[in-house]
Amino acid sequence: FLFDRKGNMLVAPPEGEEAPAAPGVSLSYDEGSVASLEAERTVDVRYPVDDASSSVSISSLQLPGMDEEGKHRFRILAVDDDPMNMKVLLSQLSGEEYIVYPAYNGYEALDMLQRKPVDLVILDLMMPRLSGYEVCRTIRETHPATELPVIMLTARAETFDVIHGFDVGANDYLTKPFSRSELMARIKLHLSIVMANVDPVTGVGNRRYFDSAVDREWRRARREEQPLSLALIDIDHFKPYNDTYGH
Repeated sequence: FLFDRKGNMLVAPPEGEEAPAAPGVSLSYDEGSVASLEAERTVDVRYPVDDASSSVSISSLQLPGMDEEGKHRFRILAVDDDPMNMKVLLSQLSGEEYIVYPAYNGYEALDMLQRKPVDLVILDLMMPRLSGYEVCRTIRETHPATELPVIMLTARAETFDVIHGFDVGANDYLTKPFSRSELMARIKLHLSIVMANVDPVTGVGNRRYFDSAVDREWRRARREEQPLSLALIDIDHFKPYNDTYGH
C-alpha cells in the first residue's frame, strides 16, 4: 500500500485485506471498488482525505464511457440553474445511452465532479453566485480539455462571450435555443475524441491517457506541494494474451 506524507492512499488494498490507516486517518473500502480494480477498470486511485472528516471511502474512478458496472455508458453532467431549462435538457438527452447527473448551480456541479466520474459537461453560462465561466475555469485546474469536454449553453451569442468561453477552457459553445439534433451531434463528436484515450482491445487507458494523466498529476502535486509516486508493473508471459487478443 502506498501513502503520501499527508495520509492520502495512492493504491487501494487487494481483496480480503484490511486497509492500513495512516497516522490520524481512518480508511475503508467496499468490495465493489476492489472488484473494479481487479477488472482493470481503474487507473487513478488517489483518494484525498477531506479535512472536515476523519475517514474516506475507497471507490473507483472509471475510464471514459464505463459505468460502475463496467458497461459502456457515457456519463454527462448537466448544469443549469433554471428548473425549466434543466427539464428541457434532460428531455433532449433521454432515450440515449447516457447517464445524466443534474446540477442546479456551479457549486453543486463542482461537488458532483469530486464525487462522480464524468465524461462530458453541459454547462449553462449565466448562473448566480458562480457563473459558467468560473465553473469552467475551476474544472480546467484539474481536468484537461482532452479528458473532460465542456459544452457551454447560453442565450448570449456576442463574439466577446464566445471567445471568453474558449479562453476559460470550453470545448464548444451552443446558443439557445438549439435543436436536439445539433446538441446530440456535438456531444457525440466530443465523446468520440475522449474515447481516443482508451485502448479498444483492453478497455483501459492508452499511452495518450497516460501522458495526460501524468501531466495532470504533476501539476496537482506542484500546486498542493505533495510528492508524486509512479509504479511500473510488468506482466510475465503476456505474449500468449497478445497472440490471442491482439496488440
